[in-house]
Amino acid sequence: MTKTAKFLGIASGLALALGMAACNKTPAEKQVDAQAEAIDKSYEADAALTEGAAKGTSAEDQAEQQADALRDKGEAVKDHLKDEADELHDDTKNMPAKADQNPK
Repeated sequence: MTKTAKFLGIASGLALALGMAACNKTPAEKQVDAQAEAIDKSYEADAALTEGAAKGTSAEDQAEQQADALRDKGEAVKDHLKDEADELHDDTKNMPAKADQNPK
């Protein structure tokens, strides 16, 4: 193995370790975050469609209000899911280890 390959291997491992230290999210928490972002984007798309469908019509003002409500709802759902995932992570982090649950 060349010195460059060893260096790259060590650097990759270090980057991974630093990344993990900076972001202590579990895979499940990351999945919830991804789902929350997708849901928010879906609400954003619905809002854009609502506005686009009413553009240039007499219902444009009402459609803009509906679109704003959709955006607010998407943001609220996203925030709620992320908060719940964070809370679950905190709760499970404070649970005793499996070995600690069996009394001797």
